[in-house]
Amino acid sequence: MARIVSATAQQAVNAPQTNQVFLVIVEITHTDLVTPLRFVNNNVDITSNGNVYTACAFNFTPPADEDGTIKNTQIIIDNVDRSITQVIRALVGPPSLSISIILADNPNDIEVGPWEFILRNVTYNISTIGGDLIYLNYLLDYFSPIVYNANNFPGLYA
Repeated sequence: MARIVSATAQQAVNAPQTNQVFLVIVEITHTDLVTPLRFVNNNVDITSNGNVYTACAFNFTPPADEDGTIKNTQIIIDNVDRSITQVIRALVGPPSLSISIILADNPNDIEVGPWEFILRNVTYNISTIGGDLIYLNYLLDYFSPIVYNANNFPGLYA
């Protein structure tokens, strides 16, 4: 599936050299968190759409988009100060992650995303914390628990 990006991003991708820097921003939310955790894979903090994203080293591979379906992927975050691990371990249930790609020069415009994931199978060690990102496909969710069929709604099929 083709992605629509800005002209600046398209030129940067197609150029043999560019000064443009693509950044991945991550927002972690959960009902137990008072405020979402926000991170950017950069060496300085970034403000995007009024939210401050804390500089943090992590590895995220965008999900494969094949045959119109988005595949699950993984994220690995540096566990240098252990604060993320402590927060994730304290949560009851999986957190939600919203991940987008922006340009450093124009952080308020989302170039790709946001992808909405649930974090599952979290593992951590002395240097990293990682987990599986399960893609949330809202189009497959039931809108209503009511089944519209001839037995429940005979007038629909008259």
